[in-house]
Amino acid sequence: MDTASLAFTAVFCALLVLGLLTRFALTSRQIRHVARHREHVPAPFDATVPLDAHRKAADYTIAKARFGLLGTAIVTVTFLPALTATVLRLTERRAASS
Repeated sequence: MDTASLAFTAVFCALLVLGLLTRFALTSRQIRHVARHREHVPAPFDATVPLDAHRKAADYTIAKARFGLLGTAIVTVTFLPALTATVLRLTERRAASS
């Protein structure tokens, strides 16, 4: 593998992992915020939104965020090895044709 391909792959993988970690951090923060405020309807909506509906919306938001994190993790874990294998295969072809 030549150094340019190796450097590109390393940078791309590092950015992919950094993006994944950032998404996990922000989504975890959102989940904590929603869970912390699950029991209180915001003042502007207090008269129109019942507490049960607010709790249901909070539970849905938390479940959707967790499912999104799971999906992101699965895609990243499957994409990273596929990307690395593709770059290796292309580099080997290029080296063999030289």
